[in-house]
Amino acid sequence: MYIELNTKSKSLGGLSDLTVIAPIKKGLAPSLESITYKTRVKRLLQALQTLRESSHEYSIFRSISDSAERVARIHSFRVAVIEPEDQLLLAVTFDGARESYVRVLWQRIGTLLDLLFCSTEGHVPAYGNSLADWDAWIARIQVKTDFFYGRPRQTSDDVLFLRDEEKTRRCEANAPAADLASVRRTTPRAESAAWDLAQGSFDRIPETARQGVQTIAVLHRLTAWCSRRSGRRRSSSRPGATTSSARPCSTTCCPSAPDRAAWTTPP
Repeated sequence: MYIELNTKSKSLGGLSDLTVIAPIKKGLAPSLESITYKTRVKRLLQALQTLRESSHEYSIFRSISDSAERVARIHSFRVAVIEPEDQLLLAVTFDGARESYVRVLWQRIGTLLDLLFCSTEGHVPAYGNSLADWDAWIARIQVKTDFFYGRPRQTSDDVLFLRDEEKTRRCEANAPAADLASVRRTTPRAESAAWDLAQGSFDRIPETARQGVQTIAVLHRLTAWCSRRSGRRRSSSRPGATTSSARPCSTTCCPSAPDRAAWTTPP
């Protein structure tokens, strides 16, 4: 008996795509500011975009790697709010098959996606849930791609390799030395490349500190939009005291203090 597989992702020459659309929650978000879920998503995307533009266009020196770069398989990554339907769209082009890519997403940038999708209906966080449960949620909100265009037979590592190869050929006048450098060349992980760049010289310490402080400032700004407490009530035991039974925010964008170490991975 022939069974037709209902595949939503399209593949072409080693490239695949993933497009998901999730409805944004209605009403006000539990935060320190009076904002709706849609406004919170928009402000979050604006903050992340500003941080990325600053890290790539303000200075050639980049001592902090992006979360998407750490996956090392992503060609393009875009997030948008669809209006007036009030939906959140995520579209990714990546190397390899969908199954292996979803596992990498869950392992490496699952908390980033939790931050983006915690304002949507029916969200299943990657943090604290199994891969099977998270993948089932991705499958529910994934939409079918009918036409997919990408550069076939060229991986994201190929793009980085060819960029470094061109730099070597332009800067190295000695052809045998350039050939030897090409043979020895490897593509380092994004974390290792950023760490080696930051450790290269004492002159880079001020710029490294500036980028680090800027990143912390942007992340700290997010705390006003993602409160962990939905309310606090007075304790009857003594005036001015508050109880510890305040209900935590139902979203997953603000893990408790011991869990914040899972957000970052040391180089």
